[in-house]
Formats: sequence, C-alpha cells, structure tokens
Amino acid sequence: MLQREMTRCPMNCSEEITEDSLRRIFGVPMSSTSTIPNNATGGQNQSDPSIDYTFKVISLGQGGVGKTCVLCRYSDNSFFEWRISTIGVDIRFKSVTIGNSTVQLSIWDTGGQETFRSIYPAFVRDVQGIIFVYDITCKESFDDIKFWTEFASQYGPEDCVKIMIGNKCDQAANREVDTALARRVAESQNMPFFETSAKEDINCEAAFRSVAAAILQNARILATLPRSRDDLIRINKAPTTKSKKKCCGIL
Repeated sequence: MLQREMTRCPMNCSEEITEDSLRRIFGVPMSSTSTIPNNATGGQNQSDPSIDYTFKVISLGQGGVGKTCVLCRYSDNSFFEWRISTIGVDIRFKSVTIGNSTVQLSIWDTGGQETFRSIYPAFVRDVQGIIFVYDITCKESFDDIKFWTEFASQYGPEDCVKIMIGNKCDQAANREVDTALARRVAESQNMPFFETSAKEDINCEAAFRSVAAAILQNARILATLPRSRDDLIRINKAPTTKSKKKCCGIL
C-alpha cells in the first residue's frame, strides 16, 4: 500500500498518450528530442527497419536527484551544472546495439514533483524497464526509493526490468548514503545497482545498457510487446465495470 495520498489526475485514464495530451497536462513544450513516435511505448519498430525493438524505460525518483542530468549525459553526452527541473515528463531516445540486435530506448524522464505523481501510473503500466534514482548526498531521496518501488509494484508490469542508481557519486565528501547499504537494498529486490555521476560521466552508459540488455534477454517481456500499430501508443483503457469509479478525473 502506498504511504502517500496522490492528487487526482488531470488526464482521463482511458486517454491516449500523445504529445498534445502531455502538453495540455503539463503546460510546457516538450524537448526537441521528445516527439513521440508510434512505438514510443515499446514494441517492434515499424518506422526504422534498422531498429529491431523499441523499449520504453522510465526514471523515477525524488525531484532534484539528477535524473535528467543522467539521461542527458547518456543520450546526448551533455551536462549542465544548472538545469531547470523537469516539469511532469520529458522523453528522449537513444539507440544501442546489444549483441545482434539494435534497440531504441524510449526513455521517459519524470520530474518527481508531488503535483504530477498522480499521472505517472498511466506512464508506468506499459514500461519494459524502470530506473530508480536517488542522490547519494541526500538521505531523504534514498528513503524515498521505498515509495517509488512500491509505486512500481502497484502500477507497473510484473516482469519489467528494474535497476537502482545512486547519482552524484563525484560528491563523495558530502555523501549521506552508504554504498554498501544501498547495494543491499537493491539486491534485496533483485535490482542491479550503479553509482553514477552525470557531471563526471561515470557509469551513466553502463546503467542504461544494463537495462537494455536485461530486457532483451527476458523472453517473457519480448513476448508481451505490442505487435499492432494501434497498440503501440494506446494505454490500457479503464474497465467498464464499477471499478471505473476509481479512475482519476479532472478536479
């Protein structure tokens, strides 16, 4: 059971996830790399024949831990000391070759703000991978991982790949989270663990490659990837039974 009450969602649960709907919800333009392709939620790529699969991966964690910085380092090899916090969600893409397969990662970067947490179940339900991120210099962000893992267990697919990242390992002098403790927590939930530094480019690529490789090796995940064009971008619709009353709605 999640320990926090989530505010009501500004998007109907049966609504299709499109760039327009994301703009409407969050009120900001998405990044230039964030145009949503037909297979952004995962599946076999139908637009680029050189790409075998597109895997949807989402980052979860408290705001300010550096999720966007880690993603930008991996996707663009860029880093900015000062960056405006992500509002709602942003999407970036990166192609990677694993063995004989070329995989495109559709990486959904969440802001972590309390205001938008109610919308995240719609984004998590069809992912193939989840990356939990905390800041090694902030014990509170590490403690918050418990909330996010419970959240993922409640709303995410059972077989999705999960890893945990402790970011800002270049700031060892300000460390508040012991590496051994974090590793034990990750191992207790069967998650690979990495300490990263977006600033110094430490382990960012290794973390994302591990997610892509683990998804590719999971036959159960591959078997569930959508095949039809319509299934590629449409989230699961709310049931028509009485449980529909639980669906989030506009305030």
